[in-house]
Amino acid sequence: MIRQKSKAAQNELMEKSAEAETTSSAAGAAPGQPTIVLVFSSVEYSQEELRAKLPRYVYSEEKMMQQYSQLNSAIESKLAMWANRT
Repeated sequence: MIRQKSKAAQNELMEKSAEAETTSSAAGAAPGQPTIVLVFSSVEYSQEELRAKLPRYVYSEEKMMQQYSQLNSAIESKLAMWANRT
């Protein structure tokens, strides 16, 4: 379910980006001026809310437990190293 929502959010972000690009190019820039491309133009959501829905930022219990385990083992190895010094 989360993946479907994040996929929908990603599609929405891509559509908004495409709309902004076509709007920008339709307006036309003066000769010699760079074309401005709007990346974000949503009235309903903030940029952070849309970005939080992308798969990269979705909360995963498994991923959090893996990170916790790695951090825990790193701390334990440092503590063991310091204990051996004294």
